[in-house]
Amino acid sequence: MDLIIVGTGVSSLLLARSLIRRGAYRTLRLIGPAVPLPAHRLSYWAAGPTPFDPYVDADWTALRMVDARGHETRVPLRELRYRTFRAREWAAATLAEVLAAPRVEHLEAEVDESTSTLTRATAECGSVCFDGDFVFDGVHDPPVPPAWWQRYEGWEVVCGGPPLDTSEATLADFRVATERDFRFITALPLSPHRLFVEHVSARREAPEPALEAWLREALGQRPWQVVDRELGATPVWSERPAQATGRVVPIGVAAGLANTRTGVALMELWRDAERLADGLAREGWPPKRPRPGLAFRAADRVFLDRLEHAPGELPRMLSSLFAGAPGDTALRFLDDHASPWEQLVVARAMPGWLASGLRRHRPHQPDRQIFAVLR
Repeated sequence: MDLIIVGTGVSSLLLARSLIRRGAYRTLRLIGPAVPLPAHRLSYWAAGPTPFDPYVDADWTALRMVDARGHETRVPLRELRYRTFRAREWAAATLAEVLAAPRVEHLEAEVDESTSTLTRATAECGSVCFDGDFVFDGVHDPPVPPAWWQRYEGWEVVCGGPPLDTSEATLADFRVATERDFRFITALPLSPHRLFVEHVSARREAPEPALEAWLREALGQRPWQVVDRELGATPVWSERPAQATGRVVPIGVAAGLANTRTGVALMELWRDAERLADGLAREGWPPKRPRPGLAFRAADRVFLDRLEHAPGELPRMLSSLFAGAPGDTALRFLDDHASPWEQLVVARAMPGWLASGLRRHRPHQPDRQIFAVLR
């Protein structure tokens, strides 16, 4: 097949890589900028190998959560590891790997629109059109507006004085949260004298005061200097937009793959790329994306309801999750990949979260068994 990928971001590069590894194309054309990503940091948790592992510059098997009152919860990980890396280095190396493969072409252009007929798909770049069997679009958002935007600003800091404790990372510190805004700070000690801190929020709030105050408290008398900054916003949909039945297939965050409760997307982008490439190699057609299970959809409904009407409750809910469930279980639940048994553990750790969401849902087969247990 002749395939077109719109964009050269994370989802586009992952899909191109997966297609090449399976030989699932006759020609492959990437349309997008030559520098795929800005200089920013990506983090993820995983138990096994991933395409990002060679670029990881720090990882942890111990995390900490700090609730809105300052109470700390230690979160040891037994199977998973929390990892972080610089996105630009990975993207540059992966783009070079993709372009070195046979019958792959890269065009530095901007796609205005992607259209589909019964037999072909077209990417329109101004007055020039490129045809293929399928177009995978990682740039254009669906017409449905997102449920919320996860806004972030991160600082990489170099500090002097005594070395930092690099044995654990702060997954979320909710002391910056307010009753009208869901906010937290993530802190990753990259080395004994280098720290990455990120302010995440649901509203347009100036993050600088919160980041400066957090650093002053965390670093004490150590001198520190910001050497790099990143900022942006991730659109998050309440449900994944329906996958098109034609030959234009949305991918990445534009396909609603960012997790509704966390905004995290990286591992799901990789899993989705593998599914699409495998389906094309086996069946000659991209498979339908699986829908998250009942418990995850129920948790999403409650999260979005609280985010809109009572954001001050969310830090308490998430803190109780990590206080009452093993770290691996809590992270897999937030990633929509917890087993049925792990979902029950979460239900016990957070009475009311899943039950509240399930009461609004009329289950269909095969959801009824777990619904009967959880309610």
